[in-house]
Amino acid sequence: VPDVTLTNWKAADLNQDEVLNVFDLCLMKRVLIESVSEKHNILQDSDRWLWHVIEGSGEVVPDKETNSITANVTQTSPENWQIESQIFDLSLKKNKTYLLSFDASCSNNTEIEVNLVRDTKDYPRYFTGYAALASSKKHFSFVIDDLPESFDDYYISLEYGAGTGSYLISNLTLSEIS
Repeated sequence: VPDVTLTNWKAADLNQDEVLNVFDLCLMKRVLIESVSEKHNILQDSDRWLWHVIEGSGEVVPDKETNSITANVTQTSPENWQIESQIFDLSLKKNKTYLLSFDASCSNNTEIEVNLVRDTKDYPRYFTGYAALASSKKHFSFVIDDLPESFDDYYISLEYGAGTGSYLISNLTLSEIS
């Protein structure tokens, strides 16, 4: 807006590049959402997690003390889902919007696939997103909405089978935001 004067524009420069732009607006949105939503760290629900390697080579290890997941993949699998972490029995509602967020890194530049699935015989996917990982930790957020029905049998899967390396996932939260 050309006629607006900001008295302290640097307060809005959230990525600290000395320019106000769409990147700052995206960061503002994330700060707003995270400040008003009730977060639930789903890594703490260890009794609802499944960790497995079906094909490929590696291990997936949860760490309750640091609320993190480490996945060491030494050989990729034919399908991403054959090396994964899953949290089951998520109760999600129709016409609600959810924010799934986490911090992640990998020793190699690769990506993980993030899915929201129903635990039924045909495993329908209601959301798929990708997080491009690098050796430095990054924050990822995914908005999940337009669920067709309210169910208690959704699950989230984090799939590591596409690339080798040492993955670290932490601060995994699921929040209802509207």
